[in-house]
Amino acid sequence: MPKVIIADNVRLPLAELFGGRLKQRRLAHNMTQAQLAERTGSTAAYISQVERAQANPTLDLMAKIAEVLDTDVWDLLRPNND
Repeated sequence: MPKVIIADNVRLPLAELFGGRLKQRRLAHNMTQAQLAERTGSTAAYISQVERAQANPTLDLMAKIAEVLDTDVWDLLRPNND
């Protein structure tokens, strides 16, 4: 069954939610923004913007980020950590 996000359950804008979880997972992997950028074909500056919710990554980049961080996109977007 497809997973959906019900907007009423989201406390943070999705960009902030994604960016915060991205940073948490990146740090848990002892990875710098530059290292993540290199492995995903992005730049450290862009990763920083995503983490601060100042930029929205493409779906393809979200998938690459999730793969590098050994997670899936849903875990980076879900409203709570259930």
